[in-house]
Amino acid sequence: MAEPVIDIRNLWTRRGGRIIHRDLSMQVETGEIIGLVGGSGSGKTSLLRVVIGLDAPERGTVRLFGIDPLNAGREKRLAVQRRFGTLFQAGALFSALSVFDNVALPLRELRGLDKRLIRDQVMLMLHLVEIEARDIDKMPAELSGGMVKRVALARALALDPELLVLDEPTAGLDPERSRSFVKLIQSLSLQQSLTVFMVTHDVDTLSMLASRVVVLADGRIVADDPLDQVKRNPHPFIASFFATAEPLPQPN
Repeated sequence: MAEPVIDIRNLWTRRGGRIIHRDLSMQVETGEIIGLVGGSGSGKTSLLRVVIGLDAPERGTVRLFGIDPLNAGREKRLAVQRRFGTLFQAGALFSALSVFDNVALPLRELRGLDKRLIRDQVMLMLHLVEIEARDIDKMPAELSGGMVKRVALARALALDPELLVLDEPTAGLDPERSRSFVKLIQSLSLQQSLTVFMVTHDVDTLSMLASRVVVLADGRIVADDPLDQVKRNPHPFIASFFATAEPLPQPN
Protein backbone atom coordinates (compact mmCIF):
# COMPACT_ATOMS: atom_id res chain seq x y z
CA MET A 1 0.00 0.00 0.00
CA ALA A 2 1.33 3.45 -0.95
CA GLU A 3 2.46 5.81 1.80
CA PRO A 4 0.18 8.83 2.42
CA VAL A 5 1.43 12.02 0.82
CA ILE A 6 1.04 13.72 4.22
CA ASP A 7 1.00 11.67 7.42
CA ILE A 8 0.56 13.62 10.66
CA ARG A 9 0.72 11.60 13.86
CA ASN A 10 0.07 12.73 17.45
CA LEU A 11 1.13 16.30 16.69
CA TRP A 12 1.53 18.88 19.45
CA THR A 13 2.65 22.43 18.70
CA ARG A 14 3.15 25.42 20.96
CA ARG A 15 3.54 29.15 20.32
CA GLY A 16 5.01 30.93 23.31
CA GLY A 17 3.17 29.51 26.28
CA ARG A 18 0.03 28.52 24.36
CA ILE A 19 -0.63 25.05 22.96
CA ILE A 20 -1.86 25.34 19.36
CA HIS A 21 -2.44 21.69 18.43
CA ARG A 22 -3.21 18.84 20.82
CA ASP A 23 -2.46 15.28 19.74
CA LEU A 24 -3.55 15.95 16.16
CA SER A 25 -3.47 13.15 13.55
CA MET A 26 -4.53 13.10 9.90
CA GLN A 27 -3.49 11.65 6.54
CA VAL A 28 -3.71 12.97 2.98
CA GLU A 29 -3.70 10.36 0.23
CA THR A 30 -2.46 10.72 -3.33
CA GLY A 31 -4.84 12.74 -5.51
CA GLU A 32 -6.93 14.17 -2.66
CA ILE A 33 -7.75 17.88 -2.39
CA ILE A 34 -8.01 18.72 1.30
CA GLY A 35 -9.54 21.96 2.55
CA LEU A 36 -8.42 22.99 6.04
CA VAL A 37 -10.66 25.47 7.84
CA GLY A 38 -10.88 26.94 11.32
CA GLY A 39 -11.41 30.16 13.20
CA SER A 40 -8.82 32.86 13.81
CA GLY A 41 -6.09 31.45 16.04
CA SER A 42 -7.14 27.85 15.47
CA GLY A 43 -3.73 26.94 14.07
CA LYS A 44 -4.43 26.54 10.33
CA THR A 45 -1.36 28.39 9.10
CA SER A 46 0.71 27.00 11.97
CA LEU A 47 -0.15 23.49 10.78
CA LEU A 48 0.72 24.39 7.20
CA ARG A 49 4.11 25.72 8.35
CA VAL A 50 4.82 22.48 10.22
CA VAL A 51 3.79 20.40 7.20
CA ILE A 52 6.21 22.18 4.85
CA GLY A 53 9.01 22.15 7.43
CA LEU A 54 9.22 25.85 8.33
CA ASP A 55 8.42 25.08 11.99
CA ALA A 56 9.10 22.02 14.12
CA PRO A 57 6.42 20.39 16.28
CA GLU A 58 6.86 20.09 20.01
CA ARG A 59 5.86 16.42 19.83
CA GLY A 60 4.66 14.02 17.17
CA THR A 61 5.71 13.52 13.56
CA VAL A 62 4.92 14.85 10.10
CA ARG A 63 5.94 12.64 7.18
CA LEU A 64 5.82 13.68 3.54
CA PHE A 65 5.92 10.79 1.07
CA GLY A 66 6.92 8.52 3.95
CA ILE A 67 9.86 10.69 5.08
CA ASP A 68 10.18 12.92 8.15
CA PRO A 69 12.13 15.85 6.59
CA LEU A 70 13.14 17.39 9.91
CA ASN A 71 14.93 14.20 10.95
CA ALA A 72 16.23 13.16 7.53
CA GLY A 73 19.66 13.78 6.07
CA ARG A 74 20.28 16.69 3.73
CA GLU A 75 19.86 14.69 0.51
CA LYS A 76 16.55 13.15 1.58
CA ARG A 77 15.30 16.51 2.80
CA LEU A 78 16.10 18.15 -0.53
CA ALA A 79 14.47 15.26 -2.38
CA VAL A 80 11.25 15.82 -0.40
CA GLN A 81 11.37 19.58 -1.04
CA ARG A 82 11.48 18.94 -4.78
CA ARG A 83 8.22 17.01 -4.54
CA PHE A 84 6.01 19.83 -3.20
CA GLY A 85 5.29 23.46 -4.04
CA THR A 86 3.81 26.15 -1.79
CA LEU A 87 1.63 29.17 -2.56
CA PHE A 88 1.64 31.60 0.36
CA GLN A 89 -1.35 33.83 1.09
CA ALA A 90 0.11 37.09 -0.23
CA GLY A 91 2.04 35.38 -3.01
CA ALA A 92 5.40 36.09 -1.30
CA LEU A 93 7.06 37.08 -4.57
CA PHE A 94 10.52 38.57 -4.21
CA SER A 95 10.03 42.29 -4.87
CA ALA A 96 13.50 42.75 -6.40
CA LEU A 97 13.03 39.91 -8.92
CA SER A 98 11.06 39.99 -12.16
CA VAL A 99 8.20 37.62 -12.93
CA PHE A 100 10.60 35.37 -14.85
CA ASP A 101 13.24 35.32 -12.10
CA ASN A 102 10.69 34.61 -9.35
CA VAL A 103 9.52 31.49 -11.18
CA ALA A 104 13.07 30.48 -12.14
CA LEU A 105 14.36 30.71 -8.55
CA PRO A 106 13.49 27.18 -7.33
CA LEU A 107 14.84 25.68 -10.56
CA ARG A 108 18.14 27.48 -10.11
CA GLU A 109 18.38 26.58 -6.42
CA LEU A 110 17.41 22.91 -6.48
CA ARG A 111 18.06 21.48 -9.91
CA GLY A 112 21.09 23.16 -11.39
CA LEU A 113 19.60 23.10 -14.88
CA ASP A 114 21.21 24.97 -17.76
CA LYS A 115 19.78 28.33 -18.78
CA ARG A 116 17.89 27.05 -21.81
CA LEU A 117 16.07 24.34 -19.86
CA ILE A 118 15.24 26.79 -17.07
CA ARG A 119 13.78 29.25 -19.58
CA ASP A 120 11.70 26.53 -21.24
CA GLN A 121 10.30 25.35 -17.90
CA VAL A 122 9.56 28.89 -16.68
CA MET A 123 7.74 29.79 -19.89
CA LEU A 124 5.73 26.55 -19.72
CA MET A 125 4.65 27.24 -16.14
CA LEU A 126 3.72 30.85 -16.95
CA HIS A 127 1.70 29.62 -19.93
CA LEU A 128 -0.13 27.14 -17.68
CA VAL A 129 -1.22 29.93 -15.33
CA GLU A 130 -2.12 32.25 -18.23
CA ILE A 131 0.67 34.80 -17.82
CA GLU A 132 1.67 36.21 -21.20
CA ALA A 133 5.25 36.47 -22.48
CA ARG A 134 5.00 40.27 -22.55
CA ASP A 135 4.69 40.26 -18.73
CA ILE A 136 7.76 38.17 -17.85
CA ASP A 137 10.02 41.18 -17.22
CA LYS A 138 7.53 43.00 -14.99
CA MET A 139 8.28 43.46 -11.31
CA PRO A 140 5.80 42.33 -8.61
CA ALA A 141 4.81 45.94 -7.87
CA GLU A 142 3.53 46.24 -11.45
CA LEU A 143 1.17 43.27 -11.16
CA SER A 144 -2.48 43.07 -10.15
CA GLY A 145 -3.45 40.92 -7.18
CA GLY A 146 -4.69 38.18 -9.47
CA MET A 147 -1.46 38.19 -11.47
CA VAL A 148 0.63 37.98 -8.29
CA LYS A 149 -1.32 34.86 -7.30
CA ARG A 150 -0.83 33.28 -10.72
CA VAL A 151 2.90 34.03 -10.81
CA ALA A 152 3.26 32.61 -7.29
CA LEU A 153 1.38 29.51 -8.45
CA ALA A 154 3.72 29.17 -11.44
CA ARG A 155 6.66 29.28 -9.03
CA ALA A 156 5.03 26.65 -6.81
CA LEU A 157 4.60 24.41 -9.88
CA ALA A 158 8.07 25.01 -11.32
CA LEU A 159 9.53 21.73 -10.03
CA ASP A 160 6.55 19.67 -11.27
CA PRO A 161 5.50 18.85 -7.70
CA GLU A 162 3.30 15.97 -6.64
CA LEU A 163 1.91 18.01 -3.72
CA LEU A 164 0.66 21.61 -3.84
CA VAL A 165 0.24 23.47 -0.53
CA LEU A 166 -1.98 26.57 -0.68
CA ASP A 167 -2.49 29.19 2.04
CA GLU A 168 -5.74 31.11 1.42
CA PRO A 169 -5.40 30.90 -2.38
CA THR A 170 -8.33 33.24 -3.14
CA ALA A 171 -7.82 35.77 -0.31
CA GLY A 172 -7.86 39.34 -1.60
CA LEU A 173 -9.35 38.48 -4.99
CA ASP A 174 -12.66 39.83 -6.23
CA PRO A 175 -15.40 37.25 -6.96
CA GLU A 176 -14.64 36.92 -10.67
CA ARG A 177 -10.88 36.51 -10.16
CA SER A 178 -11.49 34.16 -7.23
CA ARG A 179 -13.69 31.91 -9.36
CA SER A 180 -11.17 32.02 -12.21
CA PHE A 181 -8.30 31.10 -9.89
CA VAL A 182 -10.22 28.18 -8.39
CA LYS A 183 -10.98 26.85 -11.87
CA LEU A 184 -7.28 27.13 -12.73
CA ILE A 185 -6.30 25.07 -9.66
CA GLN A 186 -9.03 22.57 -10.51
CA SER A 187 -7.76 22.20 -14.07
CA LEU A 188 -4.12 21.88 -13.03
CA SER A 189 -4.91 19.28 -10.38
CA LEU A 190 -6.57 17.13 -13.03
CA GLN A 191 -3.89 17.69 -15.69
CA GLN A 192 -0.96 16.99 -13.38
CA SER A 193 -2.54 14.54 -10.89
CA LEU A 194 -1.71 16.89 -8.02
CA THR A 195 -2.46 16.27 -4.39
CA VAL A 196 -3.59 19.58 -2.84
CA PHE A 197 -3.54 20.67 0.82
CA MET A 198 -5.08 24.12 1.23
CA VAL A 199 -5.99 26.48 4.04
CA THR A 200 -9.07 28.50 3.18
CA HIS A 201 -12.02 30.31 4.74
CA ASP A 202 -13.97 30.46 1.47
CA VAL A 203 -16.93 28.10 1.15
CA ASP A 204 -17.07 28.44 -2.64
CA THR A 205 -13.43 27.38 -2.90
CA LEU A 206 -14.21 24.38 -0.71
CA SER A 207 -17.29 23.39 -2.68
CA MET A 208 -15.49 23.62 -6.04
CA LEU A 209 -12.23 21.95 -5.04
CA ALA A 210 -12.19 19.97 -1.81
CA SER A 211 -12.68 16.22 -1.75
CA ARG A 212 -12.47 16.40 2.06
CA VAL A 213 -12.80 19.22 4.57
CA VAL A 214 -10.80 19.16 7.81
CA VAL A 215 -11.96 21.53 10.55
CA LEU A 216 -9.69 22.73 13.36
CA ALA A 217 -11.17 23.99 16.63
CA ASP A 218 -10.07 23.84 20.25
CA GLY A 219 -6.63 22.64 19.18
CA ARG A 220 -8.05 19.49 17.59
CA ILE A 221 -9.64 18.17 14.42
CA VAL A 222 -13.38 18.29 15.03
CA ALA A 223 -14.44 17.16 11.54
CA ASP A 224 -12.76 15.35 8.65
CA ASP A 225 -15.33 14.48 6.00
CA PRO A 226 -16.73 15.48 2.60
CA LEU A 227 -18.20 18.99 2.64
CA ASP A 228 -21.86 17.90 2.71
CA GLN A 229 -21.23 15.85 5.85
CA VAL A 230 -19.20 18.58 7.52
CA LYS A 231 -22.05 21.05 6.99
CA ARG A 232 -24.29 18.79 9.07
CA ASN A 233 -21.82 18.56 11.94
CA PRO A 234 -23.36 20.16 15.10
CA HIS A 235 -20.07 21.55 16.46
CA PRO A 236 -20.67 25.24 17.37
CA PHE A 237 -17.80 26.58 15.22
CA ILE A 238 -18.93 24.61 12.17
CA ALA A 239 -22.54 25.75 12.55
CA SER A 240 -21.39 29.37 12.87
CA PHE A 241 -18.92 29.12 9.97
CA PHE A 242 -21.48 27.94 7.45
CA ALA A 243 -24.26 30.15 8.80
CA THR A 244 -22.20 33.31 8.18
CA ALA A 245 -20.54 32.24 4.94
CA GLU A 246 -21.85 34.05 1.88
CA PRO A 247 -21.62 32.34 -1.51
CA LEU A 248 -19.99 34.17 -4.37
CA PRO A 249 -22.47 35.82 -6.72
CA GLN A 250 -22.94 33.71 -9.84
CA PRO A 251 -22.10 35.16 -13.26
CA ASN A 252 -24.99 36.25 -15.46
